[in-house]
Amino acid sequence: TTATGTWALEDVVIETRAQLTIRGAAWYHDEYVKQDGAWWIRSTGYERTFEEIESRKDRPSLRLTASAWEPVGKAES
Repeated sequence: TTATGTWALEDVVIETRAQLTIRGAAWYHDEYVKQDGAWWIRSTGYERTFEEIESRKDRPSLRLTASAWEPVGKAES
C-alpha cells in the first residue's frame, strides 16, 4: 500500500526575451500511498544536480527554428 520512486529529470528552458538558455537536471524522490484502490502521491521533492545558464547573445549562429509558442514557421532572428 506504499511505494517510493526516484525519477531523473533533465530540463531546458529557452527564454527568448532575455536571450538565455537554462539547462539542468535533478532527481525527484516521491512517496506513494494506495487508498481505495488508487495510487496517490504522498510527498514529492527534488534534488537539483546541476543548472547552467548561457547567453544566447554570445552565439550569433544559434537560432530557434521551431517553437510551440510562436506562429508556424517563425524563427528567432
